[in-house]
Amino acid sequence: MKLEITKDWCLAAARREGDVEVGAGRLAFDPKPEIEGTANVQAAPVEAMQLAFGKLINFMRRKERWTIEELAKRAKVDAAELLLIEKEVRHQTEPYTVHQLASVFHLNPKALQQLSGLAVVRNHEVVDEAVRFAANSDTIEKLSPDQARAVEQFVAALNRLADGEKAQR
Repeated sequence: MKLEITKDWCLAAARREGDVEVGAGRLAFDPKPEIEGTANVQAAPVEAMQLAFGKLINFMRRKERWTIEELAKRAKVDAAELLLIEKEVRHQTEPYTVHQLASVFHLNPKALQQLSGLAVVRNHEVVDEAVRFAANSDTIEKLSPDQARAVEQFVAALNRLADGEKAQR
């Protein structure tokens, strides 16, 4: 007997798990549930989250005074994708890239997955923080002290909120 496990089967199994954190490989993908109202999942404004994701990566890179090419080398990802992350709100980032960026910038990978739109946002405070951050960040060459502080506060909030999700389970 030959058992064949397809990608669709795996995604359906992950959906059935609900709020249980399931990991596989380097980076677990937290798919959006097919059934509305499943386990208090809240629909997040994906574009606002992705905008905040792009701005966060841009600010973190500039804080380190790295070019996109330098970040690409450090994160071992494609510079073209980093450019799209920073400039294109609707760009669907690769899970590997999100994982590498989380590693390079010492960010919580689950929080960055949610921010990038790769995982379901289960905590409305994450959305509120992302929108607040995106709304208060201007595109300028050098980070002002207020922007640097805003980045640090946003990262701390993302990490705290992502860790709080684990504690609630």
